[in-house]
This record gives sequence, structure tokens and C-alpha cells, in this order.
Amino acid sequence: QDYTWEDHGYSLINRLYPDVGQLLDEKFQVVYNLTYNTIAMHCGVDTSVLRRAIWNYVHCVFGIRYDDYDYGEVNQLLERNLKIYIKTVA
Repeated sequence: QDYTWEDHGYSLINRLYPDVGQLLDEKFQVVYNLTYNTIAMHCGVDTSVLRRAIWNYVHCVFGIRYDDYDYGEVNQLLERNLKIYIKTVA
């Protein structure tokens, strides 16, 4: 059976640590919705693959992993310095 943040993680965290679920969910939603469809000077770029990699990396930082996601994509798209930055701000 698949477990997801939305269906299972959020309610479990809130049961164990009240209010923490909301804080984590806000962080996750900012990452997931962060787009201007622009990379550097290029407009109209589909950034969904990059955003998905960042989304999954942020979840991974907080101990949440998805069985159906290829984490090789994270290593392919996110350079080491970006990972360090994400860990710092998350």
C-alpha cells in the first residue's frame, strides 16, 4: 500500500506533534508551487521536473521518501551546492 504525505503523513505528524504537520505542509506547498516558468533568462520553461526533484529532496531531508520516485533524478538535477542551500533553508 502506498503512503503519502497528503493522505497519511500529515495526520500522523499532527497526532504525534501537534502543529508541526501544518508547518511542514506549508514548507512543502511553497516548494511544490514555486514557479515562474522561467529559468535564468529563458521564459516559458516547464519547470515541473525540477520542482518535483526539489519537492522530493525537501521531503527526503525531513525523512519522507516515496517508493515510486526515482531519486536518481534528484542527483541529476540538483547540484551539491543547491542541496546544501535547500537543507539550510528547509
